[in-house]
Amino acid sequence: MIIISSMLNDYLNWSKLGQAFKFERRDTTLSIGKFAYELQYGLTEEKASPKRLLDIVRSEWGIENGLHYRLDVTYE
Repeated sequence: MIIISSMLNDYLNWSKLGQAFKFERRDTTLSIGKFAYELQYGLTEEKASPKRLLDIVRSEWGIENGLHYRLDVTYE
């Protein structure tokens, strides 16, 4: 779930602030019945749609996962 707001713009003296967002991620590992919950906050310089923000947040994981894969394969 993602929540986006530009209400902080009226209270902060930050000219480049476009909006703030809160992203909640829930993950379930069915094989062991484990649940994980992650909360992430962010700021943007321009206003973006929820889909665009989700794409940005998810792309960060893609970069990190790609690095782990290379390290795992290299050091085996």
